[in-house]
Parts: sequence; C-alpha cells; structure tokens
Amino acid sequence: MSNQLERLIQLSKNHDSASLRYGLGLAYLDEQKPNLAQKEFEKAIKMKPDFAAAWKLLGKAYMEIGNFQAARTAWTEGIRVAHEQGSIQAEKEMGVFLRRLEKS
Repeated sequence: MSNQLERLIQLSKNHDSASLRYGLGLAYLDEQKPNLAQKEFEKAIKMKPDFAAAWKLLGKAYMEIGNFQAARTAWTEGIRVAHEQGSIQAEKEMGVFLRRLEKS
C-alpha cells in the first residue's frame, strides 16, 4: 500500500468528506483495487450527489470489476449531473465511455 493511500485512510478516520472519499477511490484505482474504489466513490456520491467526477470514476471502477450495467447506470446519472452543473468536459467524457460500452 502506498504512503499516500495510508495517509488518506488515516485522514478519513478523523475527517470525512466527499473529496476525501474521492481521493481514496482514485488511490484504490491506481493500485488496481476497483472493488475498494467503487465503495469509496459510492460514499463520496452519497455525501455529495452532484459530484460529477465521482460518478465518472464510479463507472470506471464498475467497468474494471466487470459490472457493465452498474457502469452504464453510473455514467448515465453522471451525464445528467454534469449537464445540470454545466460541466461540459465531464459530460462529454462520460458520453464517450457510455457509447463505447454500448458498442461492446
């Protein structure tokens, strides 16, 4: 386990936030632990449902796990959230991921 991940886990024990959970999820993805990443992104979204970046990476974690329906659902919701926020780049990226998933 990386030092960065260890610090994030320790920090989460004292201070919890959607951003912290997102960081943990990202670190778990970097360490090829998509099951753990998925749980962290879900926690982030529960704390902040309009967190478009967390929706995007939740879909990625689901893809790595092999849960394609959950990835589709995450990206569909993420596109809606990004659109409402005016996050054009996030909306486009998730749209590309969703189209690739539909083609496969």
